Amino acid sequence: MNGKKYVDLDAALEAEKAETKSRWDLVIDYFLPGHGNAYGDRTLQDHEWDVFDRTGVDALRDFGAGIYSHTVNINSPWFTLRMNDPELDESPQVKDALTNAAKALYRKLQNSNLEQALTQLFTFFGAFGTGVLYVDVVDGKFRFNNYSPTCVNLTEDEHGMVNKVMRTFQETAVNAYARWGDGCSQEIVEAATSKESTQKNRKFQFLHVVCKRDDNERDAEAKNKENKEWASYYIEKQKGHIVEEGGYDSLPYMTPRFYRHDESVWGQSPAIAHTDTMAMLCKIRYDIAEHAEATLFPPVFTDDQEAVDNNLLSMRPRAINYYKSKDGTPPFALSPGQGRLAETLQFYQDTVQKVRNAFFADLFLHQMDDDPNRTATEVMERKTERGIRIAPVIVNVETELFGPLVMRCLSLAVEHGFVDEFPEVLQGQEYEVSYTNRLASMLSRSEMQGAMQAIEECARISELFQTFPLLSEKLNPDEVIDSIMESYNVDTDFTRDPKETEQIRQAKQAEMQRQEQAALQANAVDKIKPNEPIQEGSPLAELQEATG
Repeated sequence: MNGKKYVDLDAALEAEKAETKSRWDLVIDYFLPGHGNAYGDRTLQDHEWDVFDRTGVDALRDFGAGIYSHTVNINSPWFTLRMNDPELDESPQVKDALTNAAKALYRKLQNSNLEQALTQLFTFFGAFGTGVLYVDVVDGKFRFNNYSPTCVNLTEDEHGMVNKVMRTFQETAVNAYARWGDGCSQEIVEAATSKESTQKNRKFQFLHVVCKRDDNERDAEAKNKENKEWASYYIEKQKGHIVEEGGYDSLPYMTPRFYRHDESVWGQSPAIAHTDTMAMLCKIRYDIAEHAEATLFPPVFTDDQEAVDNNLLSMRPRAINYYKSKDGTPPFALSPGQGRLAETLQFYQDTVQKVRNAFFADLFLHQMDDDPNRTATEVMERKTERGIRIAPVIVNVETELFGPLVMRCLSLAVEHGFVDEFPEVLQGQEYEVSYTNRLASMLSRSEMQGAMQAIEECARISELFQTFPLLSEKLNPDEVIDSIMESYNVDTDFTRDPKETEQIRQAKQAEMQRQEQAALQANAVDKIKPNEPIQEGSPLAELQEATG
């Protein structure tokens, strides 16, 4: 197979990405300065640097740390496994197998470089709107590699799922030859075997393509890599020559996207949305610095042209300027500072906070309003609102990153013997990943807070119906309570089925009737029998004693 078609496709996709990459250049300037030609061929010298404000850099750093710490805790389990089939999921045997597999998998992840890779991934995720993470097993351990989307191209299927990943990278001739040997082109072989170090270290571009194989291109029963579901090709870009063909059982690249637009495969990030805001912040910061400098070193007005021409005026601190007084007129005058600095500083601070909040700093750093009069309910509502804002982002992360990551690692763990073989009943079954991280707990607490508020309102309604019985003649208590539960979006698992509720009420009514009947019987007075003596302690004996 000739790899030229993939090289041509990559070139076409790269041309389509030109506008996106121009926006990424601004993102690098304002949010990732100092990386230079780590992103493509651009260098720091290619651009005029007017970045006087580091709000974007700090906000992106806090975002990456916040997403990581709220979704992954490498020191404790942050996910569990369960079956798609509810009946299987309730089986004790299945639960034990999934629990043991999750624990074994988690221990392997702890001993990998996942923490380091995810920290960098979330930084790229917040900056470019797209992250690229690769995972495979190397030397008996999971190995994760994080890549910038600037060196990657993607395609999607009709369902919006990534079905092809193409990553461009460079290798020296000697390293390429050590990896692929005579599979390299003659040009690389000659460079690698040359006696000149410049030739040995000459760099060549390669393309790693991972895509689905058509059913007619593979033998599904074969176990070799050339017949796996996902094809892998390493290609010399200049020659279009395939140096290695392999395959994977599942896509080894995870590509989470931030916000999605239908017309693009790339995510839209807070950094992309706020490059203009950062440009304005840099301009304001520059103006404030100029104002401060003008205040410390104000412009000078003088009528002594000779002193100016001969540089005889010194503006250094404690400088002494000698001059001859002319009618008591000073040799020069200083212009007072101009401008409304207080209003400018307030506008600057407000804009800084908007940028930071775009990266969810108010959620991750738990920034609260300094209002002591807020009730506990209002504080919880504000936390809920912040959690709701980031929920769509977390859904994308779980769908396109953590879910595929756990499933691929689980598959690799079974293949390499990191976990025990699953029972036969689980063979071929589908699994789900359930998350137990900090953010999931926060959103769960928000749902419970809503349920508690609904219960409190229902309790008040119940008291009203008891206090004013006439209300039940006009209003249906069950319908009122159901409406309250629906308005707070209370989980239906929390509420009983109407038939079950009716059965409980009937059982309670029957029990009350039984208790009332028992009480009547206990308090009933037996008939007096005249031929029998009065029993001591009986009501009749007490009456006789009282009357003498």
